[in-house]
Amino acid sequence: MKVSFCKKNITPQKNLYLCGYIDRVEKSAGILKPIYARISVFGQNSKKYAVIALDILLISRTKALEFQRKFTAQYGLSALVISATHTHAAPALLSYSWVGEADDDFALSVEAAVDEGLKECLGNLLSCVMSYSSLSGYDEIATNRNNIEDVSSIFLNTLAFKYKNKLIGGLINYNCHPTVLSAENLLISPDFPSEVLERIEISGGVFLFTNGAAGDISTRFKRKNQTPEEAMRMGGLLGDKCIELLEESTFCEVNEISFASRDVELSFKTLKSKAEYESLLSEYKEKLNNIDKSSAQHRLAETRLQGVRVEASLLDNKKALETTLSISVLKLDSVIIIFAPGELFSSYQKTLQEKYKNICLVGYSQGYPGYILDEKAYSSRSYEAFSSHLAEGSGEKLFKEIIELIDEL
Repeated sequence: MKVSFCKKNITPQKNLYLCGYIDRVEKSAGILKPIYARISVFGQNSKKYAVIALDILLISRTKALEFQRKFTAQYGLSALVISATHTHAAPALLSYSWVGEADDDFALSVEAAVDEGLKECLGNLLSCVMSYSSLSGYDEIATNRNNIEDVSSIFLNTLAFKYKNKLIGGLINYNCHPTVLSAENLLISPDFPSEVLERIEISGGVFLFTNGAAGDISTRFKRKNQTPEEAMRMGGLLGDKCIELLEESTFCEVNEISFASRDVELSFKTLKSKAEYESLLSEYKEKLNNIDKSSAQHRLAETRLQGVRVEASLLDNKKALETTLSISVLKLDSVIIIFAPGELFSSYQKTLQEKYKNICLVGYSQGYPGYILDEKAYSSRSYEAFSSHLAEGSGEKLFKEIIELIDEL
């Protein structure tokens, strides 16, 4: 197998809307850390597969398909998959009322960076050996934000590649919202993944940070504050743990690469009326005002109120919201990399990790259909349950399709 990696700076040169927090309406006011398009190409014989990770909040299915069609044709790729790291301190490549407006110039600059990166990678493919490692329950920087005691569905997976015993790059896969930086932050940044990758890349190579099934996993109860210094501290902890795993991993040759993809059609959930949402917003505001601001329950109540606001906004965004989803699987011998859109709940990743062992589940890929809840979460009245636009049972249907796609290979 031949592999190559590179990264291209996609930091916007003008102030843009930072996406991810419904309460933030200001444009960016500067740059804390640059954001990148990180590109990898995997090749065997005449087949070449590109995997791209962007330091942005989200990418729409429409934009992902545009990238796929253009670059697979232009470079003769067998497939291209693209994901977002889901940083809340960068723009998005889609437009919703609660996300912000996508900027056309930024989209063109990202496209140009990907083009340049693919050209570089395809000209530098090297015969490599690969290692895979996995750690469950790594909770130094994250917990389940709806159940602080549950760390069983948090997974850190690493892929690394060496050419003549020299590390050339790899992939870090960790399911956690990169939201150390708060809505008050107006500086562009990848958030904590930046420090993760900076530490790893000291030893050489280019690594992609990919988010996993992070729908209900975040830094909320682990961060000490929401400053840039705290993002560096937490990223440093995760980066050091990644280095440990990489140093302990065993490298071997990859003899077979296979790929499969399919589209899945899901249903839109039934929404309430505007009057009902106004009543619900009043109810949740009153509940929030009656909770001690210093308690963890205050933050949960605050996010529930935000969830109701997001759900109410779905009434005006229904035509733009995605219900057709694309899923893909790239298999490198026994290692299975699953690309799924949106914010899957972590229980799905736990089941996949237990069933297949050597997996990376890359979320926020090929589009954004919002939160993809498990059956239990729909009745929880959590932020995620309110803000998801997908009907109950959607997660189970998508999960079934993922299993079938893996088993095809």
